[in-house]
Amino acid sequence: MAAILAHEHPLSAGTSLEEVSQLLRSFKEQGGELLVDVTPKECNLPRNPTLLKSLAKMAGIEVIFSTAYYKEPYIPMRIQKLSVEAIAEEFLREIEEGIEGTGIRPAVIGEVGTSFRTITPSEERILKAAAIAQRYTGLPIITHTTHGTMGIEQLDILEKSGADLNKVIVGHSDLNSDIQYHLEIVRRGANLGFDTVGKERWVSASLPGELAYQPDAVRIKLILDLFERGAGDKIVVSLDMLYKEKELNMDTHGRYGYTYIFVFLKKLREAGLSRAECEALVEKNPRGILKKEQQNKKT
Repeated sequence: MAAILAHEHPLSAGTSLEEVSQLLRSFKEQGGELLVDVTPKECNLPRNPTLLKSLAKMAGIEVIFSTAYYKEPYIPMRIQKLSVEAIAEEFLREIEEGIEGTGIRPAVIGEVGTSFRTITPSEERILKAAAIAQRYTGLPIITHTTHGTMGIEQLDILEKSGADLNKVIVGHSDLNSDIQYHLEIVRRGANLGFDTVGKERWVSASLPGELAYQPDAVRIKLILDLFERGAGDKIVVSLDMLYKEKELNMDTHGRYGYTYIFVFLKKLREAGLSRAECEALVEKNPRGILKKEQQNKKT
């Protein structure tokens, strides 16, 4: 089965370039086709499109890149002082000219993030800027929700700013176990990012204890329920794999790397999903969202 992972940080998936290369090769060997690197600008994760493109080419897979600023407290001070329009110009410049002089152009806007149970003024401006950039380019937007909160509020901001919600993936939706939350996102036309598959434990000890654990069994039940309610075409799955958390998830990310997605798909089949439904999660659905549709709607 072919697979697209739409929410990853490949250069942060391993502790060395050799390990990253092996993760990419193993993914390819089992059917992996494409990774979306949603590493934001100027955050605490490495962002090197030239290097990653080279590693991916050697592994035989495709990688596409993004432009974004993340969430508090990782938003640079200079960005916090900019207007919505100025932030949008930064996104558009990178989309049109390439990332940091490389000529490699982003094909996604994301991940743009919000905090736990709140959206700060800077985060709101970045969301609005992402909507403007989408209106110009037609590129999809991928968000970050902190432990599955504020996804609906993200859509409120994006929609009011003119974004096409059909081209929005609300990231980390799988960390919210409320089916009504998911159905409301789908009703609005947006897509659900079930993109922390296998990440059953986190290093975020400062968060309430109940938020630090979400077994894949919960994700599987949610996916089955959403398919039963006719929302299966609005879900994409990914791992959001980071090396610093692999040791906390040795039975999933630690053991399998990116190929854990195929283990997860097997679990979904065993739980009752058809092969076609599983293929939709990792191929048809993400491919449809990532397809570029030029808009050129200037304001």
